Amino acid sequence: MRHLLVCARAMKPGARLYIFVWAGSYPVRGTGKQEVNAEQGWCQNNKWAAGYMDEVTAVFGEGSVFVDANANYICVVKR
Repeated sequence: MRHLLVCARAMKPGARLYIFVWAGSYPVRGTGKQEVNAEQGWCQNNKWAAGYMDEVTAVFGEGSVFVDANANYICVVKR
């Protein structure tokens, strides 16, 4: 969420933000089951791009966020 807030502050009206999402590897790909490795310091949510729609919309507002489910990315237009 912090990254989204930084992007929102940095963007000028009309600017576009493209967020490409990695949905994880088989067998948990796209399941939304979170994996955490504290030893290596990483976390993988295993969600498709559409799974982040609510979070991104909360920052940028309704009508500013578009999801391409085939390419698995989110496009935001700063209003």
